[in-house]
Amino acid sequence: SIVRKQPRDESDLMAVLLANLGQTYELLGDYETSEDYFRESLAVDQKSLGKDHSKSASTMGYLAVVLAAKGNYTEALELAEKAKSIHENSFGFEHRNTASALSKLGSIYLSAGQLEKALSAFQQALNLTERLLGPTHAGTAYLLRQMSEVHLENGELEDAREFGERALAVDRQNLESNAPRVVSGVDHLATLNYLLGDEPLARTLVAEANSAKRAQLPIVLMLDERSRLSWHKANVSFWSACVLPASSLAEITVALKGVVLESVAQERALLRASAKAEKSASAMAEINSLKTMLAKIAFEKDKAKLAGQLKEKISILERDVSREIFGKDASRLNL
Repeated sequence: SIVRKQPRDESDLMAVLLANLGQTYELLGDYETSEDYFRESLAVDQKSLGKDHSKSASTMGYLAVVLAAKGNYTEALELAEKAKSIHENSFGFEHRNTASALSKLGSIYLSAGQLEKALSAFQQALNLTERLLGPTHAGTAYLLRQMSEVHLENGELEDAREFGERALAVDRQNLESNAPRVVSGVDHLATLNYLLGDEPLARTLVAEANSAKRAQLPIVLMLDERSRLSWHKANVSFWSACVLPASSLAEITVALKGVVLESVAQERALLRASAKAEKSASAMAEINSLKTMLAKIAFEKDKAKLAGQLKEKISILERDVSREIFGKDASRLNL
């Protein structure tokens, strides 16, 4: 998320809120609206901070990703290159902001089909991230996975599998076995093994991934709305269709996607219903804050105790709000 705990002033707060709306609409696949909000956010940043400020550059990077999703690669690459230059001029090459900018640039090159440039950008970002944050950092795992994606697009399946396995090994060190990033990595390796002709292993990996997705669901439903929408966007691998019967695939799609969207609708209904009750409105604000906190640590191995405490508190608060609004008929929202 773009949000910082203490916005500097009203302009800063406005830019952050606009950018958060941009992110949300991006997750919903509404790239037109997302672009509008990111452009507004960028305009606020540039007016209050200047066109060459690092925060303006960060917003440029997010806007560039959305433009690439729309197929506007020319402007996307122009903005991403400019953002990288600003970060490098502000902090130097050996900085995590520069690494992040290189990563975004690599993603856009990948989307545009410029695979050699994508590989170069990702490799530079990976080298920087390993030096600055270490070989077992989440950012390192992400870039290893991106390198795998480039090799896959280039038809270099053995290299793609090697980078995919390295990425998954790092994520397994830091995260629970049913963490979304771990499951995504398993899905990715299922794809690669299927393409390499090892269908039995691909079938085993798909079964592992889909079992973990079912285990994720109760936790995902307790996270903030943006996290749920993000999970919903990519919770079923296309390659499942290659190794699973149609009925099994349909069951997974309905079970996972339907419940997530229903949970979002229910929470919005509860928010509207609580708006007129001061106590409930305050509780809902606390619930949303706790869900955002939980989203950051829900699947981390060393944060399991804190995650459990947050989940328990969220459950109690949701039950109390539901009872206050609907009385004994709290089942109306399945809370």
